[in-house]
Amino acid sequence: NAADATTALVWVSTATFGFGIWSPNVFALHSDLYSPAVIARATGFTGFGASLGGATFSALTGWLVHSFGYAPAFLVAGLSAPVAFLCLALFVRRPT
Repeated sequence: NAADATTALVWVSTATFGFGIWSPNVFALHSDLYSPAVIARATGFTGFGASLGGATFSALTGWLVHSFGYAPAFLVAGLSAPVAFLCLALFVRRPT
């Protein structure tokens, strides 16, 4: 638990910075994995998925915080990046 609002702000800012660093890697994957003919389509699907996920997570976060408090919401947010990395490491293979 954060001792004061400044500490909480520092932690939230650090987490947000981490998500910001992850974004360019996701967009760079398209050029590594797909041929030039389909890069735009793959990038579009990624943007659509991110927007849909953001809208869904915003709605679910309100319900989660109202029902259970902030801890589960921060847990879900904190676990999303490691889960995404594991999915990437397990399911995405270098093209041959």
